Amino acid sequence: MKYTGPVCRLCRREQTKLFLKGERCYTEKCPMEFSKTKKSRGIPGTSGKFRRRLTDYGVQLREKQKMKRYYLITEKQFSNYVKKAATIKEGTKSENLFKLLESRFDMIVFRLGFARSKMHARQMVTHGSFMINKKKVDIPSYILKTGDIIEFRKEVLERQKNLEEMIQDIDPSKVPEWLTLNKDAKTGHLEEPPRPEEIKEKYFPTLKENLIIEYYSR
Repeated sequence: MKYTGPVCRLCRREQTKLFLKGERCYTEKCPMEFSKTKKSRGIPGTSGKFRRRLTDYGVQLREKQKMKRYYLITEKQFSNYVKKAATIKEGTKSENLFKLLESRFDMIVFRLGFARSKMHARQMVTHGSFMINKKKVDIPSYILKTGDIIEFRKEVLERQKNLEEMIQDIDPSKVPEWLTLNKDAKTGHLEEPPRPEEIKEKYFPTLKENLIIEYYSR
């Protein structure tokens, strides 16, 4: 089932930043931030005084939930990605899982800086704002292949004048190595498959992805 509640609650539940609100997540407005005037908020609906120690299953579940919620996908979608990752001959299951999730259309739009957040990227894709290789695609879960080119539809740029300014404000240093951004042409290019080691280092430094594979191997 698709989650439609407040996304900050998901970060609080996992007690880690899932970066679901874009730039806001880097400010003191984030409920997971400590500051001089406030403390970070705890797990919703619980008191730290009565928290129980997690079982091995509970630890696996929490790692799975972190990754699933980071990409804002349903349980069925996530389990299908894990199954698909297991069928790929090259690389480990966890490496292939990272590659599949980062190759999603909405994630690449977000990584290129064409959207303010992952939710915004999904909304833009669903509304048909982009083309892949000159063809309109409005499926957020569409998996891009090496060599694919993303570009804004001309009528979208004409209708939404603020996009031009947003594109020019993109910091190229934040675009992953496997993607190429062309601000002038307003296009993005998938140069090579996403690099699992960089994904892990940049976005999931504390994630124990092997526990996710174990969770689905039960």
